[in-house]
Amino acid sequence: MPVCYRESPTRLIQEQSTCWAAATEAYTEKTLGQEHLSYIELLDEGKAAGVVAWNGALRGGDKGVRWLATRLNLQWFHGTDLATNASMYPRLQNSHVIYMYRKSTWKRSVHTVCVWGTDENIVAAMDPLIGQWTFEDPATFDNSWELCLWRKDLV
Repeated sequence: MPVCYRESPTRLIQEQSTCWAAATEAYTEKTLGQEHLSYIELLDEGKAAGVVAWNGALRGGDKGVRWLATRLNLQWFHGTDLATNASMYPRLQNSHVIYMYRKSTWKRSVHTVCVWGTDENIVAAMDPLIGQWTFEDPATFDNSWELCLWRKDLV
């Protein structure tokens, strides 16, 4: 299996339901050629666009994701098994990956991390829920609802 590790992103911690903004700031900080946007700038722009809820969550289902992808000129894919090495490796060749998922045991919540590496056993991510890097077995994601955003036209 191929191995790809990019530069580890800054560890950021979310407030309320703002994991998407913290993971995106980490993405913009480390992805070459990408405009760097802070957590606060992303929240403010998202609120102005009507895609951020009172608690900071990205809302509107695909509407919020489309806004984020358009704002950062990213492509995105929705499916299952996206945390696997075979799925992450080609995307990580040219940029970090914003990864949104909902575990099968969660009723509503969706969580976002900034993925920065993969090998056959590990998905390395900056997890804003704990403000740390995590090194998870891809099976941890339980083949749940999953969505990846990465640099456009690269994979």
